[in-house]
Amino acid sequence: MLLKREQEMRHAIEHDSSQDRLEKCAERVRLAQLAVLKLKFYRTTYRPVSEFLHTDEAISWIEMDVEKIINLYK
Repeated sequence: MLLKREQEMRHAIEHDSSQDRLEKCAERVRLAQLAVLKLKFYRTTYRPVSEFLHTDEAISWIEMDVEKIINLYK
């Protein structure tokens, strides 16, 4: 899913999509990144999954500005 969302983001950037479209793609990338990180957390720790949201990586993606996400793919 993450790969698909990243491809959508790159496509939107390459085709000069509207700011609204870019922001929607960025939010989808954020959710996909969090899903991947959550799965890795689940597979590599014995802590409850509910603690995932308190990890540095999760906090980083949750708090990341939409513009920063867009710029990661430019």
